[in-house]
Amino acid sequence: MTPEPGTDLLDIYLRYKDAVFTNIKYFVKDEAIANDILQDVFVAFWENRSHLTSEKNIAGWLFVVSHNKSLNYVKKKVRESVSIANFIQQEDSPADAAHEEAEHIKRLALVMSATRHLSHKKKEAFIRCKIEGEPLESVSQNMGISLVSLKDYLKQATRAIRQHVETLYGKEFLLALPVFKSIFFMD
Repeated sequence: MTPEPGTDLLDIYLRYKDAVFTNIKYFVKDEAIANDILQDVFVAFWENRSHLTSEKNIAGWLFVVSHNKSLNYVKKKVRESVSIANFIQQEDSPADAAHEEAEHIKRLALVMSATRHLSHKKKEAFIRCKIEGEPLESVSQNMGISLVSLKDYLKQATRAIRQHVETLYGKEFLLALPVFKSIFFMD
């Protein structure tokens, strides 16, 4: 791009960063990774600026590149997950691994269905911390709440989900399954 007089990377960045970041966050839920991709998009823009001739071209280019970089990140993560799953499956007998995975999915589905009764913030906190294993500090910062509030949300969410599962299946059911022990009895 041959920038208009007075237009520089900072101007372009300030004008488009929020829209580009929103586009990235649609695909990449982790804010730190989304910020890294945002930085990569603007580095790529700067390297390719001579090919862009108008404001419309810049906006479209930023949208397409942020979309592609986000999808590439997601695809890479999926490939890594599949590789790890294949490795684990090769280590175990196929029948055992398939049965274990099916049981794990059933238990996880039960927990996830119980989250329907939670408020949005409690549900988000529970899923990010207990299911996805994100660090508490990172989740509290990304959610814009204090660590104390996050811990309170987790305590309330865990209690509500535990009661829901106990009502349906009994406390013995929770104790018998490893996934429930790690979610409900380890703090």
